[in-house]
Amino acid sequence: MILGVDYRNLMKCIFWNCRGANKPQFRRSIRYMVKKFNTDILAVFETHASGAAAGRICQRLGFENSFRVDACGQSGGMWLLWRSEVGELEIVKSSDQFIYARVGSGTEVINLIVVYAAPTPSRRSGLWTALGEVIQNVDGPVFVGGDFNTIVRLD
Repeated sequence: MILGVDYRNLMKCIFWNCRGANKPQFRRSIRYMVKKFNTDILAVFETHASGAAAGRICQRLGFENSFRVDACGQSGGMWLLWRSEVGELEIVKSSDQFIYARVGSGTEVINLIVVYAAPTPSRRSGLWTALGEVIQNVDGPVFVGGDFNTIVRLD
């Protein structure tokens, strides 16, 4: 307990750029991490997987629920997986570069935005406008994470 808040009961999330979910090493590593940290929500980026293969991998990770933005060929891909214990999770909006979900209900809502930005500036340019529009209309706390593929400083 820190500052009167019991952090053991908070929602636990892992955000991971896996660079290929078809690899056996990814599946072993992620199962270990999810179990060790008792993960409630898992966001995986750059999966390089889509369709039935992606569905099978998601199913084997041990989460009851999932939402996928499939990869285009061997490029991109995002998965959001969550346990039923999280409660209500509604996918509000998604694109090839982000997933916006509302977790919870009533006054107990967290807005979750999972981002996998395109690696090239030209493909990424519309992302910032879209995220601005989403965040502008959000009421309550917002948690944003992912791979923004943006270099802030060269050093």
